Amino acid sequence: IGLLSGLPLDQPAGELLEQMREQFNVVELASDIVQVPPSISTLMVVQPRALPQRALYAIDQSVLRGTKLMIFIDPVSEIGADAVSANTLLEGLLTAWGIQMPADKLLVDNLYALSATPGPGMPTVLHPARLELPRQAMTATDISAWRLGAVTVSSSGALSLTTKNRMRFTPLLQSSRQSALLDAKRFASATSFDSLIDETATSGQHHVIAARLEGPAYSAFPDGLKGQPPSLQRAEQIQMVVVADTDLLADAVSNARPNSNVQFVLNTLDNLAAPEALRRIRPRVVTQPLHRLDLMRDAAAKR
Repeated sequence: IGLLSGLPLDQPAGELLEQMREQFNVVELASDIVQVPPSISTLMVVQPRALPQRALYAIDQSVLRGTKLMIFIDPVSEIGADAVSANTLLEGLLTAWGIQMPADKLLVDNLYALSATPGPGMPTVLHPARLELPRQAMTATDISAWRLGAVTVSSSGALSLTTKNRMRFTPLLQSSRQSALLDAKRFASATSFDSLIDETATSGQHHVIAARLEGPAYSAFPDGLKGQPPSLQRAEQIQMVVVADTDLLADAVSNARPNSNVQFVLNTLDNLAAPEALRRIRPRVVTQPLHRLDLMRDAAAKR
């Protein structure tokens, strides 16, 4: 697994990194990398908006070459609040992959909101941007959700497909219908969460927080980079998982209450890194009650 991050992860996400290193051969890549080594077949990228242009070009070419990708993008990352996140080329990269995420919008959810204390001595209130996603917010047929309980996200964004794309888009994590996208600056300046919570109650729309994408894609750098001749321009099939949150990686979020954040990441990386025959395995959906055999035994005994 190649790890390329625009945020410092060793301290904020130490527990996740420890488990990743136990299960995978993790190669940490420099943030100013020019090319992803061909030996890396799976790449995990965190907050690419804080990466330089040549690193985005390296990601672009690696994905077109066939490298599987798990990428975490976040409109407001609590891990790297001081990190510079000014690389506007990320939008072009996402568009080339057929997806989009508003960079200035936060997802709030009335139903899945967790309680929080705004400050010392203040009463506990619902935090509309800190969400606990239960099983019904996850796909039942994707290996990423295998044996998950709940996943906690914080200040996340929302993903959607661009128009005129041919990507297969499978939602993995999504909000409830009592959710909405709010301006990030407005959320930061809000003096009370109550009014924000009230706005989400009538939305009636799910928002996708994490999704699996498969299909054809084009390069976001059709003219190459800084005088270098263009290389790969198109791929018939790319495979990636996009998560519109980085804070689910943090120990502070994972340890705040029991959740399956680490397991979600490990499941996904394991699936992406597996050979194709194993990668296509999907969890079996139980469509009959678990007590069906007992009913059949009772009926047989009566007969």
